[in-house]
Amino acid sequence: MTQQREQALARFETEWPAHAPDHAEVQARFIEAYDSFHALGLADPHFDQELLSGGDVRFAQRLGEMLLAQRLRDAGFVLNSRPKGPDLRATKDGRAVWLELITPEPRNFPPDWFEPGEGAWTVPNDQMLLRWTAAIKEKKDRGQAYLVDGVLTSDEPYVIVVNNALLSRWGTELRGISQKPFVVEATLGVGPLQIRIDRTTLETVDTGHQHRPNVTNKNQSQVPADTFFDPAYRHVSAVMGTTLDTRSLRRAEWENYLAHNPNAVSLVPYGFLPANEEWACRVNQDGYMVYKVASPSQGRR
Repeated sequence: MTQQREQALARFETEWPAHAPDHAEVQARFIEAYDSFHALGLADPHFDQELLSGGDVRFAQRLGEMLLAQRLRDAGFVLNSRPKGPDLRATKDGRAVWLELITPEPRNFPPDWFEPGEGAWTVPNDQMLLRWTAAIKEKKDRGQAYLVDGVLTSDEPYVIVVNNALLSRWGTELRGISQKPFVVEATLGVGPLQIRIDRTTLETVDTGHQHRPNVTNKNQSQVPADTFFDPAYRHVSAVMGTTLDTRSLRRAEWENYLAHNPNAVSLVPYGFLPANEEWACRVNQDGYMVYKVASPSQGRR
């Protein structure tokens, strides 16, 4: 066993203590992902240093990359990467897609969000959504730089993967106040549920989701949450939301949600990437409708 591999196992032990009942199983899943990531040549020169000694944030970010590769490999994709460019190129059935992962850090969250305890608490939906929108914008800019440098070409889809491992209290929290996935709220302007009531009869006449194209940050500035309608995002084919952390190692299933950009230059076919739910948007002259793709066969493109 190499020294780095031993250090990786030791670092894992700080995250998943030996007294946990499923320790051996989760440890085996971790080391399998670590070995495969290196065997495939996906680790850049700084990967091990940041995974092993980069602090909790860098560990979470690098672990996310490793587990994304593992999940895609388990789904039958062939993976590779380049010294400069998106994190992973995933190929299957003669089709390729680039994936760029980001693990945003929590900012402006209430202090008690990550503290275990009983009783009621407030879910920081707006703070979470703002971290999702910021993460997507950051990787949108990165993708644009890849295009300018010629590392990325417009004929292959570019997918941003937002890993909420550092925002999550329970190991999930992938849905926002709308009860839709955060990827839908952050890209297609879907807001909370609302009820319209007749002022005379006081009867409910309509229910639905608010159109929320912006979310207010702590400086009272409006942050766009309908970014798929911004031409600057046309090179972003889709955004995936998921949780990739040590807790996710104990689950055989991969929980993730995929929102497709209706205005993308290069589209990802429905059903191509593994996802619990895929969300799409139909645009017409009167507006647009956001809907969940019923099955991979619906509208395959």
